[in-house]
Formats: sequence, structure tokens, C-alpha cells
Amino acid sequence: MLKTVKNLITLMGEQKKQLYFSLILSFWDGALIMIPLLVAFQITAGMPEFNPAQTTSLTSQKIIEYSAIMIGSIIVRIILRYFTLYFRSGAGYKCMCSERKTLGKELRKVSLGYFNEKNLGDLVSIITSDAAFLEIEGMGVIEKIAVGIPTFIMGLLVCLSFDYRIFLIVLVLLFPTWISYRYLATRQDKLNINRQEFIGQVTESTIEFIKGLHILKSYNMADKQFSKTKEIFEKLRKFSIKVEFTHIPPAGIYQLCFRLITTVIVFLSGIFVLNKEFTFSQAFLLMIASFSLFAGVEAAGIFSIFSKMTQQSIDRMNNIKDIPKMEGISGSNTLDKYDICFEHVNFAYDQIPVLKDVSFCVPEGTTAALVGLSGSGKTTVINLVSRFWDIEKGTISIGGKEIKTLSYENLLKNISFVFQDVFLFNDTVLNNIRIGSPEASLEAVYEASRKARCHEFIIQLEKGYDTVIGEAGSRLSGGEKQRIAIARALIKDSPIILLDEMTANVDVENEAKIQSALQELLKNKTVIMIAHKLSTIQEVDQILVIEDGRVSEKGTHYELMEQTGLYKRLWNMQYQTDKWKI
Repeated sequence: MLKTVKNLITLMGEQKKQLYFSLILSFWDGALIMIPLLVAFQITAGMPEFNPAQTTSLTSQKIIEYSAIMIGSIIVRIILRYFTLYFRSGAGYKCMCSERKTLGKELRKVSLGYFNEKNLGDLVSIITSDAAFLEIEGMGVIEKIAVGIPTFIMGLLVCLSFDYRIFLIVLVLLFPTWISYRYLATRQDKLNINRQEFIGQVTESTIEFIKGLHILKSYNMADKQFSKTKEIFEKLRKFSIKVEFTHIPPAGIYQLCFRLITTVIVFLSGIFVLNKEFTFSQAFLLMIASFSLFAGVEAAGIFSIFSKMTQQSIDRMNNIKDIPKMEGISGSNTLDKYDICFEHVNFAYDQIPVLKDVSFCVPEGTTAALVGLSGSGKTTVINLVSRFWDIEKGTISIGGKEIKTLSYENLLKNISFVFQDVFLFNDTVLNNIRIGSPEASLEAVYEASRKARCHEFIIQLEKGYDTVIGEAGSRLSGGEKQRIAIARALIKDSPIILLDEMTANVDVENEAKIQSALQELLKNKTVIMIAHKLSTIQEVDQILVIEDGRVSEKGTHYELMEQTGLYKRLWNMQYQTDKWKI
């Protein structure tokens, strides 16, 4: 438990001072609990009926003074509690805000291969659920433990100040209390299940169900698939209940031990009064105090359950920081030329070879088209140019400089991406286009939109450029989203364009508009494009045929048509399918 506190305080970083201050305030808040008890003691001690040694009756003036002290202590406690929560919660929220930002920066340095469906739910859970748990419950764990221990020592000293026999008996009774605490603390370990990780699996399943809902509905499988999602919800419910029931017996025993200590103190106080060893006022004070003397350490013990979950959340957040990062992500080189060269490049996904000894060059200001069967490695080539993954062997260079020597920001600043699967944010049209250049003026946005052939349909939207287009651009058609993506790339005006041909799945009208927009985008750029319709690449500078992870053919359309390789076969197949009729 103390290890968890230490790790959480380490995580607090710059917020440690604020946290320490809240703990000091919390300690004094706890110490002031004794003030009303001391006032009650003074009142009873001042009454001859309860204290034979007292010869004069208690005056109303004294009662008013004691009441004022009690009210004052209550007001001070309210103020202390306010500032305790203010500084403690503030430290927690600020720390987790900073930690979320740190995790975001760390994830930017991670290969995109890590962000698969399996890891996505867990990442969302860590950044949301785990961080939320730490900023609320984690702060509570620190307070209960940090304040519980010193107040526990104070409780023992109070017992000793009254009678050493009470002190010794309490010490003896604390031994079974310690055993019950250890039993409570180890119950969660014996479960051997990470609840926070379980929540990550639930998040992952939920994301998968929601993302695939339109497909499931189209095949009338939504109910069946949801039953699988419900299963993991049920597992979480059963596990959570199991955790609660597992902890009830040891927690009950642990609390019973403290009730037993209270009972013994009350019993001994009565015995000592009968034996004339205590005055009534002394016994009264000790009896009342016995109910709260060890409340702090009792609460700290119960919070050991949260302590385990706190440590699990800390470990999960630290695991993100331990994910292998791409090397040389902060390189110092800058680009002034934009030719692209692959030299003997090898790459594998999960140790499955995808590219094998790939070499080619795309001169600055020219266009290269990648052609091949599905799964041949075309998209991988595009991803490697933008360094979404690091290669295993070989080199990739731009302008004669290996991309590993460039800072990631400098590399991506010089590249624009226009893919078939356009992702738009749940924001205005204006802000989605401005992602390409956040400082762009309205006139620059309008000009880019006109060149992308999307200005006309944008101004017809409900609020024009200020229209919020829904999650992933759900309010727009596929062709409209693609033209906005082109406008985004136009306003960025990068010298390198990576393009996944966008006209493969659109109607004739949208295809003509997109092709016209692309002509504006690709002027004087270095372009690598994935080609689906071979009829659209007859005039490109070079065609690279990717076959089984290798460049099997290279040349212009007319040169490749003179050969008997894959390109010619694909051309003939598309020519035949164009003549199909239903």
C-alpha cells in the first residue's frame, strides 16, 4: 500500500507541493475532531455532579465560551475541508490532465502498427477510465493513508496518556487487526484479475460493435453480435459482484476488530470509574473518543482495495510509456528537395514479410503509380514514405536525406495524404479544411475549395462553411468528403502527395469532379499514387507493379503493355470487365 502511495506521488510530478499541502490541511482537520470531545470533557469536569473535586458550579458564561470554541472549531474544520478538497482535487485533475497530454505525446512516437483494434479499446480505457479513477479515487487513497497513519499514532498516545494498561491491551488487540488487514489486502491478489484491464476489454468490444453496426444491420446480425457484447458486459458484472463479495468477509472482520477495541476501551473506562481510578469526566471523554480514535487507520485499511486498483491503473499508464518508440523521431535535417527513393527496403507486419528488397526512385515533380493485386504491399509503401512504421532493412530517403534523420514534424509538414477512406472530424467544414493549414485565411480556404470543386455544395449547406458535418463527416456523401479532403491537401500545399485513387467507388458525376480537383492538387508535385483504375494512369511518369512484396515491373503504361507481365494481364482484365452487361 505504501508502495502505491509512493508511485502515485511520483506520478504527481509538479503537483506534489499542492498535494502535500492538502495532506497537511487534512491532518489538522482530523486533529480538530478532538476539539468537541475536549470541550465536552471540560464541561463535564466543571460540573460537581460528575466531578466531586469540582467545588463550584459551571457558569453560563463558561458554557457560552466552550460553545464558542466548539463552533469555532467546526467553522475552522469546514474551511480546512474546503481547501483540502480544493488542493487535493486540483492536484489530481491537473496531474491527470498533464499525464493525458504526456501519453498523447508518447503515442505520437509509436509505430502505427500498435494502434490495431486489439489495443484501441485498452488505450481508450487507460486514458479515460484509469486516469479518471486516479484523479478521484487515487487522491482519496493517498489522503486516507497519509492522514490515517499519523492519526493512528495520535490515538495510541491518547490511550497511553489515560492509562498504560489500556494502551497495552489496545496494542495486543491490534495484532489480530493487522492479520485481518493482511487478509483483506491479499484477497484481491488471489483474484488474479485486473479490473481496469477488464474494463479495457469492455471498451474494446463496445467500440467494435458501434463501428460495425451498419454492417451488422445490413446482414441482420445486429442482435446476434450484440449478444456477444452483452456477454462481456455480464462478465464484468459478475466479476464486479465477485470482487465485492470476496472483500465483504475480510473487511467485516477488519472493522469488527476496531469495534472490539472500542468495546474494550469503553469496558475498561467503566471498570476504572468503579474502582475510583478514573473520574466520570475522564471516562466519558475516553468512551466518546474511542469511537473515532482509530477511524483514520480503519478507513486506510478499507481503502487498500482501492490501493490495488490504483497501482493497476498506474502500471497501465506506465506501460504506454514503455511501448517501443520509433528511432530518431527528433532529427535535425530539413528538406529542400523532394525526390523519393527506396533502396533495398524490407518490411514485415508481426514478422510476416510484406516488402522484400524493394528499390525505386520517384524524381522530384513526377508521378509514380503503384499497381498490384490486393495485399501485394502498395499501401505499405505509402505508409513507409510517411514513416508510419520503421523499416527493418534498407533506406528510404527524400531529397537525398534518409527520413530517419528528419524530425517527424518536418517530414509530415512536407507530405499531404489523400486516401479513399476520408476521415473528417465532427467539426465545421471550415475547421476540417483548415487542418491542412490552421492559420489559413478565409479567402485561402475559399480558393482551395473552388479548386477542389466543393465550394458550391458547401455554401448550400445549412450554415455554409460553419456547418458541423457530424462524426466522420456523416452528413456528407462519399464524393463530397473526398473533395473536402482534396481542399485540405490543397491548402496545405505540400511538395509531396501520397494518393490512394479516390474514384474507384464513386458515381460518374463525382468522378469527373474529383479528377478535375486532383489535376489542381497534383501540379508540380512529387506524387506516389495507388492506382485502382488503370485507365487513369496511362499518362503518369512511371508505373511500379508490386507483386508479392517486390517491384516486378517498372515503366510507363506503353512500355509495360509491350511486356507480358502482371500489368498487361490486369489491363486486359479491366478492359474485359468494362464490357460486362447485366
